[in-house]
Amino acid sequence: MEVGSQLIILLNESLSPSLQWQEFAHELAHILRHVGNQYILPKDFRMLQEWQASHFALYFCIPGFMLQNIELPSSKQEAILKVMDVFHVTPSFAAARLDQWVNHIFF
Repeated sequence: MEVGSQLIILLNESLSPSLQWQEFAHELAHILRHVGNQYILPKDFRMLQEWQASHFALYFCIPGFMLQNIELPSSKQEAILKVMDVFHVTPSFAAARLDQWVNHIFF
């Protein structure tokens, strides 16, 4: 939301703290990377911006330099739980970031 010259991120108070954190990161990406009114853009471009914001949120909430410095269990489920605990994110978010991180390391 833009109020005068200030950009404001509004968060839904009914969401869990983890979801609020993830939503904050997603909306911050829009502020940092995108300009203008997203609703007047073509659908494909809007979808690209949403993908970019979601991708940014993964890195913002779970930075790679921090992820590489924690000892992760060998079990994927246990690793997801560890990431959830350390970074205060949801299970699906932790799993997505771990998959992304592993793919970056091995591919």
